[in-house]
Amino acid sequence: MIGAYADRRGRKPAVLLSMWLMAFSALILVVTPPYAQLGIMAPA
Repeated sequence: MIGAYADRRGRKPAVLLSMWLMAFSALILVVTPPYAQLGIMAPA
């Protein structure tokens, strides 16, 4: 997916996209409350 994007747009935008996706996923991990706080609703 990112390889095809890199073919069209270039290497630098593809690397930036990868970095933004990694940062966004790390932010979600930080913001999401733990299982102990959510209880049974955590898997949802």
